[in-house]
Amino acid sequence: MKHAFITGASKGLGKALCELLLHENWHVSGISRHHTIAHKNYIPVVCDLSLPGNLEAVQFEASNCKHLLLINNAGSLGEIGPVGSITDEEIIQTISLNLTAAAVLSNKFLKQTQTLDCPKTIVNISSGAGRNPYDGWATYCSTKAGLDMFSMSVAKELNLNGNSATRIFSIAPGVIDTQMQEEIRSKSVNEFSSVERFKLMHQNNQLSTPESIAQKLVSFLAQRDRFSEVCLDVRNLDF
Repeated sequence: MKHAFITGASKGLGKALCELLLHENWHVSGISRHHTIAHKNYIPVVCDLSLPGNLEAVQFEASNCKHLLLINNAGSLGEIGPVGSITDEEIIQTISLNLTAAAVLSNKFLKQTQTLDCPKTIVNISSGAGRNPYDGWATYCSTKAGLDMFSMSVAKELNLNGNSATRIFSIAPGVIDTQMQEEIRSKSVNEFSSVERFKLMHQNNQLSTPESIAQKLVSFLAQRDRFSEVCLDVRNLDF
């Protein structure tokens, strides 16, 4: 049995990943506030990941597995606008969801599965915004940059411990046609100076679908040991 734990499972890329892995005979635990998948091998885990106190509800229980997978996909752009104009609460909630939850769940995953003798993979869904600054997105950019560094640090620890069976990656999926993109396009130039570029990408059909990116990520998982780098971009994967 192969078992995947996927956050943000109710829509977008998270839902597409759940459905594709279920189609490929994985067992999937979806971790989300809401659930929209009905399948005999789908296990709904109801959890609001933006509240750190809720993370205790997530347990990584599995046995007789051929592969264990954690995909930290849940994330929020947060409030768009220059620092000094956004609310303190929005900053705290965005950091909690995008970075704190992913770090805590990765820690729990490694701790609770360390005695299981099978390949284990953590995929943190990062963003090009963590590698290039955008005005109006300071909190989002910072959390994705933090996710990259967290992943690289954990990878170094695994390497030092000689744990080649466990891999961690931070992967930017490119620009996907999701609710987040709709939110971006609704903003003014004063809130986000590059908004017209994102509108043009949508008009020119340059956005990827969640399903196409899910397929690329699943293909990546099947050959993960080909890749030595931790921080990757789906658009640069050569398969």
